[in-house]
Amino acid sequence: MQRVDYTDNGGGNTDSTRLDIAVGATYSGGSVSEVTGFVGGSRRSFDQGGTEAEYSALVGARALWNATDLMTVTGNLSISNEDSELSAASSVTTTELGFGVDYEMLEHIILGGEVRWTDLRYQGGVEDERLLEAGLQARYLLNEYAYVGAGVAWEDQSSNDPDNEYRATVASLRLGVKLCCLRDTVVEERDGRQLRQGVVNGVFR
Repeated sequence: MQRVDYTDNGGGNTDSTRLDIAVGATYSGGSVSEVTGFVGGSRRSFDQGGTEAEYSALVGARALWNATDLMTVTGNLSISNEDSELSAASSVTTTELGFGVDYEMLEHIILGGEVRWTDLRYQGGVEDERLLEAGLQARYLLNEYAYVGAGVAWEDQSSNDPDNEYRATVASLRLGVKLCCLRDTVVEERDGRQLRQGVVNGVFR
């Protein structure tokens, strides 16, 4: 369940409640791959009188493939109904599709790339939007609990409203810290190979 309460409703935003129901499953392909997913539906009701409830599909899936001992491939898909902060739209149905690759070039250096596509379909008087993102990044593992990294990403948003279209290049520097003592999940099969869950040398992704 998701509950949204606005402090000030004067801008046209209305409070709402979203209820979800879904079923899911997990498949493990031994030491090489793992897939998790769920499917269901959601209903968003609004406190404001005269606003009809909205129904949407609810889908989530994530796949992990240890292509080699040094390379991890991931993919994900999600469809959900989210609250919209725009006064002209009651909610937005968000569809996301992503694909990523991480490669341990050296013992302490990880290179990564990701492509993500997002489709935003608004309920109301707001034009739909589509966002394509692609990025490259590099991380240096300081130790088991911290890393520094740098990356560059490209964004291209298209819309039915030309005023909402843009292109951008974003550069970033990062310092990552793992604040807990959890270890990586490792599954060892008969052939001696290990499923590393997409984490290299104990550093979270």
